[in-house]
Amino acid sequence: PPGPEPVRTLLDQRIAELTMHTWDIRSVLDDEYHFSADAVRALIDGVDRAVRRAFRPDPSLVKPLCHRFVVSGPAATSRVIIIAAHGATVGPAGGQEPDVTFQCDGETYVLVMYGRVKVVDALADGRLTFDGDPAVAVGFGRRFVGG
Repeated sequence: PPGPEPVRTLLDQRIAELTMHTWDIRSVLDDEYHFSADAVRALIDGVDRAVRRAFRPDPSLVKPLCHRFVVSGPAATSRVIIIAAHGATVGPAGGQEPDVTFQCDGETYVLVMYGRVKVVDALADGRLTFDGDPAVAVGFGRRFVGG
């Protein structure tokens, strides 16, 4: 961490790390392995931190790009990731019109945001769908290095 962090934050980070490493191992051994609904909820809470680390500054971006994620299932939420020349921010979806809207379940959202599943692969196998500009949707995957 860049400075002092509350113990709760450090604990959440450690739990997320262990949960993701469990997925790394179990998903190779068992094609049917999935996170529990509780694990997905806990991991979604840590996505904001992961996203801030996952995008590198891109000075070529002339205007910020707004990506909305509509997450379904027990951990349903709607989040906006704005990518700008200086990096990325994430927050609750508001009234801003997105350049692209992605739809997926909570597990797919977590796996994409933590860099375990590539955007292009999730799109190809139908776990992630989108409405909006295809170039922006594909560009999200190219700019994203995973949390």
